Amino acid sequence: NMALKKETFTTIDKVCPDNVIFASNTSGLSITETASVTKRADRFVGMHFFNPVPMMQLVEIVKGYDTSAETVSVIRELAAKMGKTSILVNDTPGFATSRLIGVLQNEAIHAFAEGIASAEDIDLGMKLGMNHPMGPLELAAELDYVIVCPPLKPFDYVGLLSLNGEDNNGHGGEGADLL
Repeated sequence: NMALKKETFTTIDKVCPDNVIFASNTSGLSITETASVTKRADRFVGMHFFNPVPMMQLVEIVKGYDTSAETVSVIRELAAKMGKTSILVNDTPGFATSRLIGVLQNEAIHAFAEGIASAEDIDLGMKLGMNHPMGPLELAAELDYVIVCPPLKPFDYVGLLSLNGEDNNGHGGEGADLL
């Protein structure tokens, strides 16, 4: 919810010392846009943690348009102290990882809808065959389609958008009743 993030960071920007770095956990909302409501766009970064957080070693660090190299360095050190491996990506819709999982989830939805396999077997296949901690449909359901879909709209993922209640033209879709 971009409006809520902007409201939150506007409020805390007024009370935090200028040297404080802000980090926002998001799988797709623009870091540059979120940072724009603060006086510290150079000290604003995204930290995208993955579910289930205790099991997943990765954190995707998202560099906004104005994020400084020093901020990135501090946040990478923080991630390492948390026991996480970090990757650095630029602020773009879906970043790197959400973009890629969107493709996988979209194809899983199509495979299910076409009757290729049950949702349970699709997820089990990815967990056991590809060593994923969660299947793509299980992950989409846990994250909530309302969260998963909006950052991926630029990529025309028909299946995911129909689960969110709309097709690629913004019309009503099937809803989340496929699963």
